[in-house]
Amino acid sequence: MKTRRPASIRLFAVLFLVQASCSFIDGMRDLHREADYLEIWLPGLRLDHDAMIVILSARLSIALIPISLIWFLRAKFARWLVTLMALGSLISIPTAAAMGLLSPLWLAAMVLKPLAVALLFTRSAHGWFTRRTGDAKLLA
Repeated sequence: MKTRRPASIRLFAVLFLVQASCSFIDGMRDLHREADYLEIWLPGLRLDHDAMIVILSARLSIALIPISLIWFLRAKFARWLVTLMALGSLISIPTAAAMGLLSPLWLAAMVLKPLAVALLFTRSAHGWFTRRTGDAKLLA
């Protein structure tokens, strides 16, 4: 019998997907700016518009992986994966601020990501992750 996901898990999935979508849309709005930003982190790498579209699409797809791991497999390690992803994005704040990249969509993504992560560590989410049922024994 499947166990109903708590509101914190459902809200995590929505918020994490929304923040990933905000980041994707923000990047697609100015591909040249995104290429310049990536060049700061990877000097010598010059990407054209097509490559940036592929990279932004890959980042959106990568954000779907932990959502799927949590939603379908109830994978506990995915909580920490998402936490590391959120902490890693904090590194980009000073550089983004210096480049003037603080658009409303970028800010929304930066606010929503830690909120989504926090939802994975609520009491109801913890109880849901630790419950053993036939539908969630993989990677639990």
